[in-house]
Amino acid sequence: MSSPSDRFDAADRSHGTDAPDAPGEQPGSDERATRIVRSIVDMARIHKTGESVWGPLENLADRWREPFARAAVVGEVSVGKSTLVNALVGQDVLPAATEALSAVTVELRHGPRTRATVGLHDGTDAVTRELTEREQLLVYLTTRGEKQVTIRHGRDTQVLWAVVALPSPLLKEGLRLTDTPGVGGLDPAHRRQTLAALSNTDAVLFVILPGEPISASELRFLAESVHRVSSYVIVQTHRDQTSDAQVHLDKNLAVLRDPATWRKLLGDGADAEDTAARFARVPGVCVAAQHALDALDAAPGQERDRDMRFSGIPELTRLLREEVIDRAGELHRRDLLRLAESTAAAVRTGLVERKALLSPGEAAERAIQEREENVRRWVGKDGDTWKPDLEAATAFVQDEIREIARERVKLLERTYLVRFPSMKTQKLQEAATRLVIEPPTVLAEMRERITERLNDAVARIGARNPQDAVSTHLERLALTDGLDAHLPASFRQSETMLNDEYLTSVAMTGIPLIARQFADARRKADEEKRGTVVRRTDHSSVARTTMEFLSAAAKNPGVTAAVVAASLFAGLLAWRQRKAKTLAAVSELYVKVTGLISKEAVDHSVAQAARERDAIIEVIEARLKEEGERIERDRDDLARLTDLTARERAALLNETDLALREVDSLVAELAGIRTGWGL
Repeated sequence: MSSPSDRFDAADRSHGTDAPDAPGEQPGSDERATRIVRSIVDMARIHKTGESVWGPLENLADRWREPFARAAVVGEVSVGKSTLVNALVGQDVLPAATEALSAVTVELRHGPRTRATVGLHDGTDAVTRELTEREQLLVYLTTRGEKQVTIRHGRDTQVLWAVVALPSPLLKEGLRLTDTPGVGGLDPAHRRQTLAALSNTDAVLFVILPGEPISASELRFLAESVHRVSSYVIVQTHRDQTSDAQVHLDKNLAVLRDPATWRKLLGDGADAEDTAARFARVPGVCVAAQHALDALDAAPGQERDRDMRFSGIPELTRLLREEVIDRAGELHRRDLLRLAESTAAAVRTGLVERKALLSPGEAAERAIQEREENVRRWVGKDGDTWKPDLEAATAFVQDEIREIARERVKLLERTYLVRFPSMKTQKLQEAATRLVIEPPTVLAEMRERITERLNDAVARIGARNPQDAVSTHLERLALTDGLDAHLPASFRQSETMLNDEYLTSVAMTGIPLIARQFADARRKADEEKRGTVVRRTDHSSVARTTMEFLSAAAKNPGVTAAVVAASLFAGLLAWRQRKAKTLAAVSELYVKVTGLISKEAVDHSVAQAARERDAIIEVIEARLKEEGERIERDRDDLARLTDLTARERAALLNETDLALREVDSLVAELAGIRTGWGL
């Protein structure tokens, strides 16, 4: 008997929705690109280009062909998000909304067999559980399984997230789907929580119901989120329950594409016009997700094919391929080519400088003096031409951090504190649930602002001397980060599903990530005390350090964030579960939350901004040191070259010319691949 994913694959192919080749792509161009990348790295090594130059490209050489795109499924509670996800992957994986735990984020990714990891909080620490059967997963993701979870892990245990690997054609093509928690009305806490997660998301599937106008809270979320992702799709569910599904969808799309809608929400100005223009390009699809799942269980034939077409899932699948998966691959290819070309240019520059050394007369000495002068411009009076930019950006963002905290506390006062006296017990508990996620969410917002401001400073610094060794190095590292941020750790490489890359992608609560990282940091510290871990300085990690701190997505929050968050934020869950059921308890929780935001989150983020500034300074100074050492080697080489015969000098010049032609040939091949890929 065929599996559900096999049946979905067959039904999908029957509608001609197999992923097409990229326009103009030449057969084997991926293989050619990988070969050229490796050749450039080899040449960089042979000709003694610094490892900080070729290291980032080498790190990506074998992984760039594994791009994937993340799509978050977002919408109010009970609009059919989980059923939609099930239909897209072709099997019943997630429970129906009526029995699902409403606060659990679930990511689905491809794997050779079905297995899952769930993240839990037992009241004091983060724990995980590996699962191999769907029945086990349902225990952790449904209300009927809550009792079993408390029996297994303790009465204060709460399920926070899950990641599921399963064989699915669509996921195998490079898509990861995240089913987000559904909260009625997309309240402010949930909206900020979800928006924070979109920094690491490529697309949003915003799910709505037919016959219902888009609410003000939904419009507010749409206005904020459409600017944060590269692809957006409006998905209207329950197509099989109304005869006017397309009419309802068209009305809602018209509202989103009307500037008047956004002027009413955002006020007059360019923002309203720009938001309407963005939604003018956003497609909409009517689907009947359960209809598709039922069709997959039917016998193959025309009736099933007709039911699949009616369900709208093949059309949505096509959109995901064209608008999300294929575009992600295009982005990765473009960045890889730019990084390869930049690295090849650095190799070529080194060869040209070597050729200058072999030239007769004073040309070689002048070439070395020019490079020395460039280094002196950077070093100056302790970096007075570029360090002030980083200092100013750090001071500015630290003021912004404090303002973020003040504004958030004011918002929480208006949203919660003044309303507490009129709330009944259930509403108080719901408020406590939302309050818990505020500190880690605001901390993530502060980190994103830090990265943004320091990125701007680095861009200004590099623009002053756009072609020199340090500026091109910074640009190369930024390209590396852009590509590396979207490359997965393959299941073939590791059997452990729980890793930083995953945790960051689904850390909508923030707590499991920071608690787990704190536990890891604490364990590592213990190992170091026992002498089981040897500390060492690894200068080859400089590029990785820069990538972390220049990352616009703030991909790796770091151990320091974990120390603050795990010791203070993680305990909020237990506080809510055990105490926050009365006005006095919730008010006390409010004081604790606002205190964490005003003091600990601010103090940590201010210090983090300074640490990230220092890390960037370290990277720039390391590259300057590397360039200085290379100049010294060239001076030594120049001194030795004076003893060469004319024939020996000519032979070395010939070798250098051959190497230059080889680099130029590789760059020409890259240009051909770029044309073939339509980039």
